[in-house]
Amino acid sequence: MKKYAFILFGLLTLTIFVSSCKKDNDTSPSSNFPGVPSGEIVSVEEREGVLTRTSTSLKYTNSDGYWTYSEAKITISGCGNEEETDLFAEQGISPSSIEIKFGLDHILYTRQNGIESQAGTWSWSNESTKDGIIIDKYPSVEFTFTALNKNEVVYASKQEGAYQDCTSVTAITYERVVYY
Repeated sequence: MKKYAFILFGLLTLTIFVSSCKKDNDTSPSSNFPGVPSGEIVSVEEREGVLTRTSTSLKYTNSDGYWTYSEAKITISGCGNEEETDLFAEQGISPSSIEIKFGLDHILYTRQNGIESQAGTWSWSNESTKDGIIIDKYPSVEFTFTALNKNEVVYASKQEGAYQDCTSVTAITYERVVYY
């Protein structure tokens, strides 16, 4: 669990790393998040059932609501530099050993080695469009879906601002979870 907390912390470090951030207003996932995997996004009406894995129409086989991590990365660029960090590789752990569940109760659950714990809460960034989420521990960061379907969820954030001597830094983070 501590490793998951570190990964979540590392992925969301951009809230501390990039000061004076502004959210990019472009809502097109493919153009707003270069290098981030994308895929099918189900209709607004299906999004909560898919994210929480409670959709009766999809009939998840043996579903307990958990998604298995596939990858978590952060790319920081600006002032002529670009650095991508694989947060799982950096910690020497397998992403498939960590699972996440977006509960209908809006609690964010994690499970590692069979041990379940609560990692906070989540909410829709926009209740009517359900195109992204906010995690309570990082309320200033909106994660936009670039994929949301019965087999995978990818949510990403892009922040821009100044850092140290560089006036233009961009941090793009994403997590990809899958269901097989």
